[in-house]
Amino acid sequence: MGLKAILSKLFSEKFIEEHIPAGDFVSNSFVTADVPAKTITIVDGIVTAVTGAQVGTPGNFAAAVISDTQINLSWDAVPGATNYILQRGLLANHSDAAQIYSGPLLVFNNTGLVAETHYYYRVKAQKSGTNPSYADSAYANDDDTTQAAP
Repeated sequence: MGLKAILSKLFSEKFIEEHIPAGDFVSNSFVTADVPAKTITIVDGIVTAVTGAQVGTPGNFAAAVISDTQINLSWDAVPGATNYILQRGLLANHSDAAQIYSGPLLVFNNTGLVAETHYYYRVKAQKSGTNPSYADSAYANDDDTTQAAP
């Protein structure tokens, strides 16, 4: 059974056209469709997961330089989120981003940094009870430069 046929059993044609890019029907090997209140994952024409709504993106994400070796980060709570993933890198496109925090707190004090270095941060929210790769929020981004050494 084709991907479009599977989705047409779940949703109206208009709904599919509005929420799932046409290109996703071409490969028919893998697609994740983010639709209101549901994420549907299809592998080789088979629905492999239907999860709850994606959590929101953390708001008011801010990086504040404290010293030549410390930047403090904070963000707003996201309703339904139980965990936050914080990453740091040296490249604006985050291709080198590494996880530096995972947990429920809304603040992180990043210490041990190199003076006069520009760091790029991003944070996302996760909801418990779902596969994180499908339920994570989008990333919120910020960056800052540590101060010169005294």
